Amino acid sequence: MAQGTLLTFEEFALFIGKDDTHDLDSDSYKFALLSVIPVVTLATPVWADVSANEVSGSNYTAGGELLTTTWLEAAGTATFDATGVPAASWTQHATGPTNIKAGVAYNNTAVNKDLVCFVDMTTDGGTTPISLVDGDITWTPHASGIFTLA
Repeated sequence: MAQGTLLTFEEFALFIGKDDTHDLDSDSYKFALLSVIPVVTLATPVWADVSANEVSGSNYTAGGELLTTTWLEAAGTATFDATGVPAASWTQHATGPTNIKAGVAYNNTAVNKDLVCFVDMTTDGGTTPISLVDGDITWTPHASGIFTLA
């Protein structure tokens, strides 16, 4: 997986098509930083599955950054996106986290804080973590959105 690769959790697709777990139009979503890269096949991907691997340090707030999200439909394609460039950011700090490998988006409104997707933040396919000590860290979704459904 290359830096910036975004993958949705397999169960997320099931949840948006099967029950009321995600209201992409009105629920609150967050983006948190992790010291490991999750796997797409988590049986029931919820915040508790990954929270033990959340990073900590100066200029990082536990639980991650609140995203301003949109769910739009145009010409038969629905797009889930986060507004703002970047959508989430953290400022460099000498005592910031040094073990960041992934960012994960999750539904902060859902009872179990169900996971949506994750992004590889490393530059070498998950091996070497990035560090807030070395510089600012930002996440900006792809220009066409976090994901689209057509």
